[in-house]
Amino acid sequence: MVNAANDDVEDEQPLLVAVTSKLIDKELKKPQITTIQALLLLSVIHCSSSQDTKGWLLVGDACRLAIDFGLHGVDEQLASVKLSPTDVKVRNNTYLGCLVFDRLWALYLGRPFCLQCETSDLEGNFAPQIDEPWESQMSYSAFPVVRTTATSWLV
Repeated sequence: MVNAANDDVEDEQPLLVAVTSKLIDKELKKPQITTIQALLLLSVIHCSSSQDTKGWLLVGDACRLAIDFGLHGVDEQLASVKLSPTDVKVRNNTYLGCLVFDRLWALYLGRPFCLQCETSDLEGNFAPQIDEPWESQMSYSAFPVVRTTATSWLV
């Protein structure tokens, strides 16, 4: 006889993943920026266990929460509240994390992006500043050493 409870995907998850999934449901009732970060990290765990759709949905939830919190731009309500430089950086980095995760999941699964770069008003320069050229240390290369200052940014 087949037990219906054994067919549940939740039973196949490791204990900590199952507990985390239940805690996320509670956290979504009063979300914070850490909720967005947790959703992004939980999506990676689901990806590693071949639950791609669930991971993609979690990233979508995180992106929608980021938009709901106004992390994508400068909001009039936030202008009246004095945020510390650390708070501004956390907000910007969380939104950029959403943007990167959204791009990676969309490319991985061949689905459309949730967030658009054109809609963000983030302040600051987020590309790393490289003052000295990078040199490859590949000793087995048959080609001469190449020096470059190129930077890549996933957009």
